[in-house]
Amino acid sequence: MSPCSHHSLMRNCKLILLTTFHSYSFIGEIDSRSTYTVLAVARILNILTPELTHSVAQFLLSCQSYEGGFGGEPGNEAHGGYNFCAFAGLLILGAADRCNLRAHEQWLQRRQMKLEGGFQGRTNKLVDSCYSFWQGASLAMCEMVRSHSTSVAVDSCLDLYDMELHFQQAEVAAHSVEIAADRDGLEDDVVDLDDNLSSRIQKVSDTSGCLPFNQHALQRYILHCAQSVENGGLRDKPGKPRDFYHSCYSLSGLSIAQSCKTIPITSTPL
Repeated sequence: MSPCSHHSLMRNCKLILLTTFHSYSFIGEIDSRSTYTVLAVARILNILTPELTHSVAQFLLSCQSYEGGFGGEPGNEAHGGYNFCAFAGLLILGAADRCNLRAHEQWLQRRQMKLEGGFQGRTNKLVDSCYSFWQGASLAMCEMVRSHSTSVAVDSCLDLYDMELHFQQAEVAAHSVEIAADRDGLEDDVVDLDDNLSSRIQKVSDTSGCLPFNQHALQRYILHCAQSVENGGLRDKPGKPRDFYHSCYSLSGLSIAQSCKTIPITSTPL
C-alpha cells in the first residue's frame, strides 16, 4: 500500500467531531490507542499532515485524568497502556508539554510498588511485568519532554525522533554514566541474590542523570520474578505462565531500565 493510500485510509477513519480516530474505518473503538497508532504510522511514513493532526492533541489532552495519568477516553480511569498511547501521541504532535507533566510523572512514579519493584497498570492493582515498558517508557518520555523544553531555546531544530543520531550518541552517553557510577563508588545492590542473574543487573543511580524511578528495583523484579529461569521466557508474575506478550514488554522494560538515554538530540526537522 502506498503512502497516499495509507493517508486516505487514515483520513477516512478520522472522526471530525471527536477529533480522533476509529480503529477501523467507521467502526471499532474510539480511544487513545487507535489515535496513537495512526500518528505513529503517519510519522514513520512522513504523511503526518495538518489534515490528520487537526485537533487531535486537544482530544488526547482531554484524556488526562484527575490522577495525572491518561485514560483511553475523556473521563476514563488512568491506565498504563492507554497512558503510554496518549502521551506518546502528544510527543509525536509536539504537544506533550501542554499536559500537566508534573502530575503525570507523579502518577507514573506511584505505580512502581516498593515491595516488588515492578509497576502496576493502575491504582490498587497488582504488579504486572508488561508495565515495565508501558510505565517505564512513559517516564523516559517525561525526561525527553523536559530535555526538549530546556534545549529548544538554545536550538530550535531539536528533533526527538531522529533515532539514527540517538544511537550514534548512545555509546557516548553510556560511557558518561559508567564514569559517574565509578566516581560515586556505587555498589551492585543485589549481593543476596543468585550470582548468575545478579551479574546482569546494571549499575544505575537516581543521581546519574537517567530516569526518575528505581531502575535497580525494576531490573530485579523482571529478572528474578518475571523470568522463567527453568524454561525461558517471561511472565506477568510468579505463578503465571510465560507468554510472548509479557516476554516482549518485560524485555523492553528491562532495556529501558538498563540503557535508556534521555540526552537531547539535535537534527534538521523533516
